[in-house]
Amino acid sequence: MSGNNEPILLKVENRTAYITLNRPDVLNAINYEMMRQLEEAVKSASARKDVSVIVIKGAGRAFCAGADLSFVLDTIKKPDDLEKYSDQINRALNSLEDTPLPVVAVVQDLALAGGFEMIQACDIVLAAEKARLGDQHANFWLIPGGGGSQRLPYSLGLHRAKDILFTGRWLSGREAEQMGLVSRAVPAEALESTLQEVVTNLIQKSPATIKAMKELVNSIYKQGIRRGLEFEKAVFLGYIQGPSAQEGLTAFREKRKPQLDKIGL
Repeated sequence: MSGNNEPILLKVENRTAYITLNRPDVLNAINYEMMRQLEEAVKSASARKDVSVIVIKGAGRAFCAGADLSFVLDTIKKPDDLEKYSDQINRALNSLEDTPLPVVAVVQDLALAGGFEMIQACDIVLAAEKARLGDQHANFWLIPGGGGSQRLPYSLGLHRAKDILFTGRWLSGREAEQMGLVSRAVPAEALESTLQEVVTNLIQKSPATIKAMKELVNSIYKQGIRRGLEFEKAVFLGYIQGPSAQEGLTAFREKRKPQLDKIGL
């Protein structure tokens, strides 16, 4: 995580660990190595006595546009590797919930699919008002594999979660704030100053206080979510081999919309 070409960058400054998703050329799309290094970075930051807050950002113009479907297309041919990928995504996102430190996500634009799932595992989410967020899986006939089917209903309730999951529609940062998915939506030019305001507030708190509060708030939630993640994984690994997912991934590769007649409908 030291070189600028690594998929995850970690910098510690003023009691804050800044973790950067660093694949800007593909809008910080998620592959196995990124998730492995994300888990490692969170655990490394959590073990340091000079860190009170973790901040997660995306390099370039996007936070994270979701899974690297080119990587998934290659991995799907190897079921063991696909399960390994699925497990690593869940370990990385679970580490955001498990760390005793508060985790702040900063979305300048594009938190989609897997990126959308990532912010759901964070504690505080700051977004530009015009940022675009949403679960795009259904648009390519895919289903969540990073906890979105479990965390989103908990956060929003069944009807709003189903609306977002089933339609694959985009939300602005402002709309996401109104729903409760985003803690604060601000003009893009105020995003960095808002982050520093939040960080300054948090680093003045006793880490023991935040740890105890996070543990209490997450206690019942995590018990149900972790059981649900196992079910989501089982459904995902079966579904991804089926005709709908195969057509969706093929359509992505061919840069077209999936077609019902391709699956006999």
